[in-house]
Amino acid sequence: MATALENAFPLNANWPAAVVRSKLAEAMIAVFDTPDLSGEDFSIQPYPAIAIYGADGDLTLYAFDAGDTTTADDGGVTCIVVSGRRYKRSGELIVRDAAISAVVSAQPPGPSFGDTYIIPAAPTGNDWASRAKTVATFTARGWIFRQPFVGMMVYVEDEDAIYHYASDGNWRAGLPIGAIPNSSIAPTKLQVPFAILKVEDVRNAPPAGAPTAGTMYQVGTAPTGIFAGHVSHIARWSGAAYEFIVPSEGDTIYRKDQGNLFTYRAGAWVVTIPRTAVSKIYYASNSGGTSFTGFVSLVSKAITATPEMGTHIKIDLVVFKGSLSFGGGTQATTVELGVRKDTESSFTGEVDSTVFSGSASSSASGLTLIADLSTNQYAQGLTVRSFLVPIPDANEHTYSISIRRASGNKAVSLNNYTIGCTYSVISIEP
Repeated sequence: MATALENAFPLNANWPAAVVRSKLAEAMIAVFDTPDLSGEDFSIQPYPAIAIYGADGDLTLYAFDAGDTTTADDGGVTCIVVSGRRYKRSGELIVRDAAISAVVSAQPPGPSFGDTYIIPAAPTGNDWASRAKTVATFTARGWIFRQPFVGMMVYVEDEDAIYHYASDGNWRAGLPIGAIPNSSIAPTKLQVPFAILKVEDVRNAPPAGAPTAGTMYQVGTAPTGIFAGHVSHIARWSGAAYEFIVPSEGDTIYRKDQGNLFTYRAGAWVVTIPRTAVSKIYYASNSGGTSFTGFVSLVSKAITATPEMGTHIKIDLVVFKGSLSFGGGTQATTVELGVRKDTESSFTGEVDSTVFSGSASSSASGLTLIADLSTNQYAQGLTVRSFLVPIPDANEHTYSISIRRASGNKAVSLNNYTIGCTYSVISIEP
């Protein structure tokens, strides 16, 4: 391809125009329609600049850099090499809004062409030191810096996140307000993720198969495998891996398996509003007499109450009629009333041993358990006595309202009794 200058001043024996062409070329900008100039000879037409006229009508200028003898031709992205002369793109590069990082403050020592950074506050380096908050891209002619505008967005590779330039003059992680589609942000990315999370159940290890993306679990107190090291965290399956949310005091979740709200308090998940485990009133009666020296179970109920549901089982006696008879011994005798768990040899929790006693001289005289036990208030179902029993574990246990002879040697009989009680699960704040 011959240029207009070559046609005007041909080199032949009859027209020694090399010097003329060279001097004219030094004052001109050569225009081409391709950046591939490998077949051109610029040794005697040293243009100070060249322009590439693209198919879209854009004219891109490249300036000769006399001090560069090493940069390779990259096809017109930043540098074109013709006859050993290197021409650098003069206008700012049209770059993709994608950066390697937004937190690197030290100017990289050996960047590659196209490397882009959002420069943070207080950067260092010969080129970066005075360019805080700009977007820097490395080119064949060195670093170029773009001044951001409000609303400008840049993808940051090392965080897999979008940054935007806010109206206060700072780069902020995340999309601008109003640019967030519904359901596009996982709760793990929120500063306060609880509002209220729906959790399947509590477990120490993930399920065998991959759940549906977004499924969450409450990690137990002895986690294993992938859950190890995440006691009481909330595990969320993203679709590719588990993400973990660390709870703080007062955070609340909804447990689907329990159908109840749980709140994080003092390092553990507890029922937000404890619910009653059993709402019925349970009755037992005997129209004759029941003699005893050891335990006598009056009313029993098997209950499974987990520590997550509450801290105690509360048993209220709403009806209690009957009388005690003492006889056949010489010692003052005491009878205790309380709650027996399973077949244990002692009462659980609180015990009432202050009102059931027979003196050394008493016999089968019909002493009542409580002086006014026969009055109507007990028949109407008002609470006579309440017992609190700590919930020991998540297993089923049988809790019985029982009596036993605690001291003395008199024979004891409970006569013509009626007892009714309710069982509830409650939480008692420490």
